Amino acid sequence: MTSLALPRLEDLPSPAGQRVLLRTDFNVPSSSGRITDDLRIRASIDTLTWLLGSGARQVTVATPRSSDHHGTCRQRQAAPWPAR
Repeated sequence: MTSLALPRLEDLPSPAGQRVLLRTDFNVPSSSGRITDDLRIRASIDTLTWLLGSGARQVTVATPRSSDHHGTCRQRQAAPWPAR
């Protein structure tokens, strides 16, 4: 089986002046009003920084979700992010 090499951001056409829709997954665990693992947020910083530095006009879409004990995701009402 051959592996498919995904393009790096730097390999794509310049987004300068373009509007870019970036869908992010900020579904992070929290407890007692504090984020307990911010890995997903930190992992997106390089992409966000690259887009801004490249002159893109970015629109970031992030939907906080939570799961019940069966693993079924349900939409939560938008609320301020917990403290880190």
